[in-house]
Amino acid sequence: MTEEAQNPYQSYLVSASAGSGKTYQLSQRFLALVAAGAKPSDILTITFTKKAAGEMRARILTEATKLLNDQEKQR
Repeated sequence: MTEEAQNPYQSYLVSASAGSGKTYQLSQRFLALVAAGAKPSDILTITFTKKAAGEMRARILTEATKLLNDQEKQR
């Protein structure tokens, strides 16, 4: 993830072709914002398909579960 995307104090737009990692990038951004203190209900992520939205949700939940169970990852 780029430095800009990790900055919780700036809005960030991810625009790229299929298969380039947008869903991963947005999922990681979501988790970084929550880690910085943002409420999940205050974060807006937009995709163009229901499939991509489902993938993003699944990735966020999977990674959040890993973070809850791994103190090393929490750091």
